[in-house]
Amino acid sequence: PFFTYRYDYREEWLRFTNTLTSGLAAQPWLACIQALGDLVESPGGALWLRETDGTYREVERSGLPRVAQTLSDAEALPSFLHRTGWVLEISDVIAHSGKYEGLTLPPAIAGVREAWLIVPLRTATDLVGFVVLAAPRVKIDIDWEVLDLLKTAGRQAGSYLAYAQATEALLEARKFDAFHRM
Repeated sequence: PFFTYRYDYREEWLRFTNTLTSGLAAQPWLACIQALGDLVESPGGALWLRETDGTYREVERSGLPRVAQTLSDAEALPSFLHRTGWVLEISDVIAHSGKYEGLTLPPAIAGVREAWLIVPLRTATDLVGFVVLAAPRVKIDIDWEVLDLLKTAGRQAGSYLAYAQATEALLEARKFDAFHRM
C-alpha cells in the first residue's frame, strides 16, 4: 500500500468505547485510565478531575504513586491544557519548555519517574480533567497519529466523565431531597 496507518481506527474506537462503558462502568474513573492507556500500551496512570471549587485533584490511580497535591484552574498546567488541548509528552515538556510557552509541570507530575504522557479530558467548553499515563513496557514513538488518537479519545472520555459527574451530582441531590422530605 502507498500509505498505511498505524491503527485500525474502527477497531480501536470500538475497543476504547467498550472499555470505557462496559464492566468498569461502576468505576468510571478507573475505566477512563484503562481505556486511554490501552491505546498506547500504557500499564496504568492517574486521573485528575476538576472539583466544583475549581481545583484539580487526583481521584484515581493505577500503577502510579498517590499524589496529594491539588492544582487550581489558574495554575500553569490546567490553564495550558484548557487553552491548547494538547497531549503532552512529559519528558519533552521538561526538556523543551519553550515549545510549550515556558510551561513548568508541577512537581507532583514531573517528579514521578513512571509518568509519560498527559492527556487532557475536555468537553466543548471545559477542561474536565486530565490523565497522566505511565510509560509503556515497550517504547512507542509519539507521532501525529498517536497524538490525534489520544486527543480525540480524551474528548470522548471527557464527555463521558462529565456525564458521570452530572449523574452523580443528580443522585446526591435526589438523596438530599428525599431526606429533606422525610
